[in-house]
Amino acid sequence: MKISKQRLILYVLAYAARVALSADEKPKDEEVRSFTGKVEQVLSKGEFSGKAIVVDADPRWIVVVSVLKAEKGVDPETKTLTYFIHSPTRLFAKSGDEAIGKELKFVESLSKSPDGKTSFRHLKAKGVN
Repeated sequence: MKISKQRLILYVLAYAARVALSADEKPKDEEVRSFTGKVEQVLSKGEFSGKAIVVDADPRWIVVVSVLKAEKGVDPETKTLTYFIHSPTRLFAKSGDEAIGKELKFVESLSKSPDGKTSFRHLKAKGVN
């Protein structure tokens, strides 16, 4: 794929602007929590009613995960976590249907704003084996 010089310049400028703007939005404190879980459901947002943790921009899908092993920062009593994500393909590198039933290691980046309100920013998942 060949990219014109003008398009490349636009990409670089857009990236630089994004970095500059995000520097002002960085939270005061950051934490990470992790757990091993089993993907129970992947639903479009129209199929879900309830509360979910937003971890992505432009969320369109719901992922319900059973917590199998609570690790760093996760309450051992937690049985299920529900996330509002942008795309199963982005999170799992496969379709949502292919992810159901899989045991994965989840790492959730948490950030705390200066006023103390916690917002969940990002979620990663990778195979356990």
